[in-house]
Amino acid sequence: MENVMMSSISKRIAATALAVTLALSLSACSNWSKRDRNTAIGAAVGGIIGHQVD
Repeated sequence: MENVMMSSISKRIAATALAVTLALSLSACSNWSKRDRNTAIGAAVGGIIGHQVD
C-alpha cells in the first residue's frame, strides 16, 4: 500500500514539475506567434493529461 501511495505522489510531483517547466519555457518565448504558442500549449496539455490517464 505504501508503495502505491509513493508512486502516486511521485507522478503528481513529476506532473507539477513538468507544468512549471513548461510555464517558464513558454514565458521565455514571448516572441512566438499565437499559432505557435497555442500548438506548444496543446502539446504540453495533451502530454500531461495522457500521463495522468496512464
